[in-house]
Amino acid sequence: MLDPFVGAGTTVIAAAKNGRIGVGIDSDPNYLELARKRLGQLAEGALPMRPLGRPVLRPKASEKVAIIPQEWMRRFRGCK
Repeated sequence: MLDPFVGAGTTVIAAAKNGRIGVGIDSDPNYLELARKRLGQLAEGALPMRPLGRPVLRPKASEKVAIIPQEWMRRFRGCK
């Protein structure tokens, strides 16, 4: 499984939990370090996870859950 924007590593962690190979790429070294740290926690059995059966958090309409990266805004300004 390839995740070209690995971020916190959730996709790669899911692959590891299910006995699959996961590859994560990110341009931000901070995200790569976070993903490595979380994979290490998974291997040690110390990764915090939402218990099965517990509802997924539903954000309120006023909460930001995603933003457009600034580099996209600069690069694609004026495109429709």
